[in-house]
Amino acid sequence: MSTSIDELLQDQNKFSYNQRQVQRLKQQQQQQRQKMEAKLANGETADDETTSVRRNIPYLPRMDAYLVAHKITHYSKKLRTMIGQSMTKMFEVDALCREQTAPSL
Repeated sequence: MSTSIDELLQDQNKFSYNQRQVQRLKQQQQQQRQKMEAKLANGETADDETTSVRRNIPYLPRMDAYLVAHKITHYSKKLRTMIGQSMTKMFEVDALCREQTAPSL
């Protein structure tokens, strides 16, 4: 279960990094668009420098993170069931031990 949690954390870090990169790329594209519009408004032609930032925004699949989160949830449910059964047995044994050691009247 700890490896699944580590995998999930790593995937969340990758996703956060990807989101920051996407935001930076969008800002660069917006700045280049503004520069190009300013040049066109002044009657100049757009050169290669202003059109060079036109890159596609990368896509990061999230299916792996979903599967790992589902695995963690499944392990947690199994663990909760096992602990519940163990606690029930422990209280039953404790009650039986108290009955046997209690003085008879």
